Amino acid sequence: MASPIRCAKPNARTESIVNEVLHADAYAAVADGTEVAALLNATRGPAINGDLSLANGRLAPGTRSAVHFHPVVTQLTYVLTGTLTVWMQGKDNPEPYRLAADRGGTIVTQPGTLLQLGNETEAIATVLYVVTPGYLQDLDFDDAVIAGPSWDKLHTTQLDRETLRAFTRRRAAAKARLLDVG
Repeated sequence: MASPIRCAKPNARTESIVNEVLHADAYAAVADGTEVAALLNATRGPAINGDLSLANGRLAPGTRSAVHFHPVVTQLTYVLTGTLTVWMQGKDNPEPYRLAADRGGTIVTQPGTLLQLGNETEAIATVLYVVTPGYLQDLDFDDAVIAGPSWDKLHTTQLDRETLRAFTRRRAAAKARLLDVG
């Protein structure tokens, strides 16, 4: 598992985010194979109580993430620079479909939608992730479920009812741990 993404200030739990400019940490590789730099998450900003998270994302030229899904969160991916290609497959789509977004474009991913991010260009693509409820990740939990390395090598495409309940319980425990930091 990749290292959890933490915000810059270790004692951020006790600090207000109001009237403050947020700065991202250094980029870190995450489980899906992309790079993320957290701006706002459960360890930073007690006023939002983990209900929203913001992070910068970066994809090098030729990068494709693993195919993954978020059972609980909705993710908005806003393209800051470059072109982002996204392949998705939802409940109403029997086959993956492709979307490409240039600077200023936003792609919305609903909970449970299979997703793969890619950069098919020669320039770095950077994005802003806006996630609600806030994305949670620590050493024992990650809101992303890796479905497989590629569309032809999927090992899971959804969680059954009992597994989803267990995932939700693990998520609640992770949120309690993260909100108790500080």
